[in-house]
Amino acid sequence: MIVQQDPYLKPLIRKYGCYYMSILFNVNRHTHRGFDRKVINDLYDFFIGVDWMERDCYVKHPVEIFNYLGFQMRSIRVEGADYICDSDEIEILKFERSYELRGEVITYGHFVCGNGCGVVTYDPSGISNAVRFGYLESKRIFSVGG
Repeated sequence: MIVQQDPYLKPLIRKYGCYYMSILFNVNRHTHRGFDRKVINDLYDFFIGVDWMERDCYVKHPVEIFNYLGFQMRSIRVEGADYICDSDEIEILKFERSYELRGEVITYGHFVCGNGCGVVTYDPSGISNAVRFGYLESKRIFSVGG
């Protein structure tokens, strides 16, 4: 799977596209549908146009995106870091990291794919500092099925 820093992806995907890329990875993993760079960029424009995502890759309607891409989801909810998925669920993990920069504490989040038990299976950044030095803050749990 392509990582979000790929130079042929749109700049805002490269900077903020971890959740978006995690959705695409899960669709690829479960449906075997491939996504090349052009398709990733075109889908980004489409999802902004239908108001499912913001330009900065903030995903407003992930269930609709999954369903449009052919991997049917019923719902999404947020669970704590210790939640273990049922057999009809998948997870996208949210890691957070804080660091100090010029006396100011900076905290940011980063989304990756998990195996259902909180283990990272795909990091859109390759190996991000949020995963290496941060902590698992929460999970987005998707119920699979139409």
